Amino acid sequence: MLTEIVEPIKAEFEEFQRMYKQALSADNGILSGMISHIYASSGKQTRPMLLLLASYINGGVTLKSLNAAIASELLHLASLIHDDVVDESDMRRGNPSIRAAYDNKLAVLGGDYVLTTAMQYALETDDIEVVKVINVLGKTLSSGEIMQYNNTRQALFDEAAYYDVIRNKTAALFFTCTKLGCITAAAADKAVTHILEQVGMLIGLCFQIKDDIFDYSLNPETGKVQCKDLIDGKITLPLIYVYNQAEADVKLQIADMVKQRDVEKLRDLAVERGGIAYAEQKLCSLRDEAFGLISSLTPSDGTNSLKAYINYIVERQK
Repeated sequence: MLTEIVEPIKAEFEEFQRMYKQALSADNGILSGMISHIYASSGKQTRPMLLLLASYINGGVTLKSLNAAIASELLHLASLIHDDVVDESDMRRGNPSIRAAYDNKLAVLGGDYVLTTAMQYALETDDIEVVKVINVLGKTLSSGEIMQYNNTRQALFDEAAYYDVIRNKTAALFFTCTKLGCITAAAADKAVTHILEQVGMLIGLCFQIKDDIFDYSLNPETGKVQCKDLIDGKITLPLIYVYNQAEADVKLQIADMVKQRDVEKLRDLAVERGGIAYAEQKLCSLRDEAFGLISSLTPSDGTNSLKAYINYIVERQK
């Protein structure tokens, strides 16, 4: 599916991959080993793919677009490295995290190196607007992480607070990718830019809700540590729904299960009381909303790829 999605921007995406690999290089021995480890587990690069699609739809991909894609992906990567330290996560996409492969100190320093490299590529665009957008993204991601930490500490079963977190974490990345794609496009249209930014936010919400559903899955193929969020006390959409629909005595039981980290019972409750079904319903609703926005754009191979991209995000199995 990804091969079909990337078809309109195949040459540009291949050039991005070449430049991205070059960006993730270092002469320092230890750092070089860390960078190789990072690159090996850097995923399918769906976010830069979205950025380049937005550029393609809105006037055409430029060298600025490629540098912006590298900057945004490296900033995302740095945030993941630091998140794994904060969350004490030993696995990332089915592979040992940097903190597990090395240690926390080296992981923080490696994350800092990747972060400063991201800013270097933002500056390569020679566009102050791109630099501003990347800077705002960095602040937003940090804010989202702090919000999530606070919500977890308070054991909040609040759907609005949940959406605030995922808008500032995952969704902000996708929103920024569409924004940067349009800013750096060859001949961007303001109305198209506004639509694509909204689509980017909706895609980000879909991505995170899908990831949160995976947390309740027993399928090892998802690439996530089973029930990792529940183990960490993170309360996500499936469990929030179950709690808010439950009787008063059951609410007390759920709160106690979260406190005791009784993840098996929490997972079973999410399935049996419709939490997973509710999250899946939200996914479909958000996808429909995104498709509605795209339908207002001039149909093209780019908009077709964008729809296929959204389907991939919603239907992916890992």
